[in-house]
Amino acid sequence: GSRDLKGVAGVRDLVDVAPRDPAREGDVPHPDERADAVIRFGEFELDPAAFELRRKGTEVEMEPQVFDVLRYLAQRAGDLVTKEQLLDDVWGDRFVSESSLSSRIRSARVAVGDDGKRQAVIKTVHGRGFRFVADVD
Repeated sequence: GSRDLKGVAGVRDLVDVAPRDPAREGDVPHPDERADAVIRFGEFELDPAAFELRRKGTEVEMEPQVFDVLRYLAQRAGDLVTKEQLLDDVWGDRFVSESSLSSRIRSARVAVGDDGKRQAVIKTVHGRGFRFVADVD
């Protein structure tokens, strides 16, 4: 016969893990779909699905980690992103020094025409982290 699994640790009701039904969710995009949306700011388009940053239609070359940092910040435009968030969410369990993070931020700024003084896209919030401050479409 069948076993009664009620009360057994780790057993979940199947309703909890039912697949997503897009017809029930109206026009609200699934978070994974929003994550791939193209982000436009100034002369730039950041295309997460294609892993490309384009300036006036021309791809801007950059290292994958620099792209990941830029994408992470752009997807949270206007929000304060702490160094810890960047390290945890972009690099996960891999060890990355703060100097490596600073180097990636510097490279991301160069890619979008910013530098340490001109912070029109990526602003440093001293002692806290970073904020993507460009207007996004």
